[in-house]
Amino acid sequence: MDAGVEALSQPSDFFWHVPLERMSCALGTAHAPASDTLNFPGGGTGFALYGPYLPVQPGLYEVEVDIALTGQKNPKLYLDLWIEGHVLAKRAVLLDRARIVLRGWVHTESRLEVRAHTANTAFVVHRITVTRLDPGTVIPRAPSEAGRGLRRRQLRTAMGVDNAQSREQAPPVADLLDATFSDPGFLLLDDSEIPAHETVLERCGIQPLAVQLLFARNNTRLLQELEDAQALMNGYPDVANAFQLDSLSDGAFSIPSLFGPGTMVSRTSFPVLSPIQSIVNLFYEFTEPHHVIVGVSTSWIGALSFVWFVDKDVLVYDARLHWLADYEATLPVLRAFVEVCARHRIAAQAYRTTAKTPACIAGFISNMGHYFWNEVSGIERMLRAGHRPAILLAAPRWLPMRDIFAGDDLAVVAEVELDRDGLFLTALSRNLFLVRPTGNAIDGALAGKIEGAARRMLDREHLGRIAQIEAAAHGAFVLFFNLRAHNKSWIEQVDGAAEIVARLQPLTGSRRIVLVLDGYTDCAEIAATIRERLASTCEVIDGTRAPFAETLVWAYRCDLFVAVIGSGLVPLTWLAAKPGVCHGDHRHLDQMSFWPLIRLGYDRLSWPRHEDVAMVEDAWYANYSMSPSLIADLAVAQLHASEDNTAGSGTHLIRV
Repeated sequence: MDAGVEALSQPSDFFWHVPLERMSCALGTAHAPASDTLNFPGGGTGFALYGPYLPVQPGLYEVEVDIALTGQKNPKLYLDLWIEGHVLAKRAVLLDRARIVLRGWVHTESRLEVRAHTANTAFVVHRITVTRLDPGTVIPRAPSEAGRGLRRRQLRTAMGVDNAQSREQAPPVADLLDATFSDPGFLLLDDSEIPAHETVLERCGIQPLAVQLLFARNNTRLLQELEDAQALMNGYPDVANAFQLDSLSDGAFSIPSLFGPGTMVSRTSFPVLSPIQSIVNLFYEFTEPHHVIVGVSTSWIGALSFVWFVDKDVLVYDARLHWLADYEATLPVLRAFVEVCARHRIAAQAYRTTAKTPACIAGFISNMGHYFWNEVSGIERMLRAGHRPAILLAAPRWLPMRDIFAGDDLAVVAEVELDRDGLFLTALSRNLFLVRPTGNAIDGALAGKIEGAARRMLDREHLGRIAQIEAAAHGAFVLFFNLRAHNKSWIEQVDGAAEIVARLQPLTGSRRIVLVLDGYTDCAEIAATIRERLASTCEVIDGTRAPFAETLVWAYRCDLFVAVIGSGLVPLTWLAAKPGVCHGDHRHLDQMSFWPLIRLGYDRLSWPRHEDVAMVEDAWYANYSMSPSLIADLAVAQLHASEDNTAGSGTHLIRV
C-alpha cells in the first residue's frame, strides 16, 4: 500500500485531513502547492476531481469540503461521496464559498472517495476533511417545511412584500439568502432538466410544461410565424423578445400561468444595476397565486432568463440561451436584487401599491459594441413599432441616446448615474413600470441616424473640427487603422501598418493616403512610432486622443480599414459598413461566425485563419503574432473587391 494512503488510514481521533496533493485530477484540474488548493479553471464536463480512496472500516462517515466557485454564470457542480462504485451522498454547490458536508454509512471495509462532477463550472477546493462519527451521533436535521416557511416569510418581509412582522427577530437578509441557496431542497435547474424533476415540480403545484412554454414563447422564435418577424430582430442571436413590446403596450408583464390555466400578470418591475458591463437587470414580481420573480435582461440580449419560485425554493433558467442570457451568475444577481429591496423596503412596499407608468430604460451598458448593437437598436425598434413611452436613460456615454434620437420626440424622464441604489429609487419614486427594449441587428436607416448624431455632437463640442476632417480627407484615400496595446494586441502592428500602406499606394491612383490611427490613449506611443516611420510616405492622423464622435466621423468617412475584433470593429462594420480586414486572438476570431450578421446586408469583411495567428498564450484577450504580408494581402483583396462593387459586380466575404 502507498505510504501516504497508509498514513491516512491511521487517523487521530477518527479524523483525517486529506492532503490535497493526494487527490486525482482530470479535465485540467491542478494542485497549486503555494496555496495548497485544487483548481479547476472550467471548460470541461465530467469528473474533475476524485480520490483519495481512503481505506476505512465499517461505520458512519462525514466528509467536509471547503470549496469556492470562480466566475461561473449558473453553477453546475456536484460533490459526491462514493464507496466501491456506489454513491452514498450527493450535494449541489451553489454558494460562492461553502463548506459542503456529505454523510454516509459504510457497511464493509472499503475505500472512501470524494468526486467533483462539473459542467464547465470553475472551482477551487481549499480543504477536505473526513471524520468517522459515533453511530449514536445526533445528525443535524435538514430544515423542516415549517422552518422553510418561516424563512420565506422573513425574506418576503425584508423585501417589503409582506407587512406582517415575524414574532422572532429575523436574521439579516444575507443570512436568509445563504440559508435559501444552501438548503439541500433548493432546486436550481435549467429547463432541459425539467422532465427529470416533473414529480417534484408538480408536487409543488408548478406546471412543468408551462415553465418550458415561458422560455419558448418569450426568448425564441419557436412559436412565432415568419411574418411576425420584427424590425431589427433578424440578426444574431435568433431570439424574438416579443414580450418587450407586449409589455409596453399593456403596461404589464403577462405570462401563461405557471400553476394552472389562465395567465399571471405583473405590474411591478425592479431595476438592479449589475456590476458587470453595467447591465440593467429587470425583475418582474408576481405575488398571486404564489410569490414568483421572473428575471429579464440579465444580459445584453434582453431575454427572459430565469424564473424563481420564491415560495417553492425552485429556480429554473433557460438552458438554450444560458451563455447568451446570463452575463452574471444568477444567484449573485438575485442577491443584489433582494438586498437592494431590503435596503429600501419602505420604498419598495409603497411602489407595489401604486399605479404605474410604462417606460423604457436604456443606455446603461458599458460595452460600446453592445450599446449600439442591442440598446440603440432596441430603442429604434420600439419607435418603429409605434411606441413613444417615457424613457429613463443613463447619464450620457459613448454617443448619447438624446442625440441619436433627437428627431423622435423621446420623453426623457431622467438621466441617472451608474449607481445601483440611485437607479432603484428613481424608478420606484416615479412609479415606473420598466421595459428594456433590445434589438439584434442594425440597418442602414439606423446607421444614418448614428452618423448624423456623431457629426452634430462633434460640431457642437469641437467647432470647426468637421471642416478640418473634410479638408484632410478631400481627394484622399482614407485608411482607418485600429491599434491595441493593453491586451489582445497584434505584435507586428507597426510593421503591419507600414506594409499595408506600401502595398496600397500603387493601387490608389493619384489619391494620396491618409492613415487614421485609432485606439485608446495607451496606444499613443505606438501611434507616434508609426507616424515617425511613415511621415514621408503618407499623412498620419493620431486619433488615440480624439473624442468618440470624431472616431465615428472618420469611420464613416474612410475607404478601407484594418481593425481588431471587438469594440474597435463596431463603428467600421455594424455602423459605417465599410470594406476592411479584421484580426484577433483565436477566441475572438470565433466571433466571425456571427459578426457580419449584425449589420443587415453587410458582406465586406475579411479575416485570417486560426492557423495564421500564433498565440502568445491560449486565453481570451491574449496577444498574438501574424505576418504583416498576410493582412496586407487581405487589404489589397478587399480594395479590389470594393472597386469591383463600385463597378457593379458585387462583393463577398474574403478568407485567405
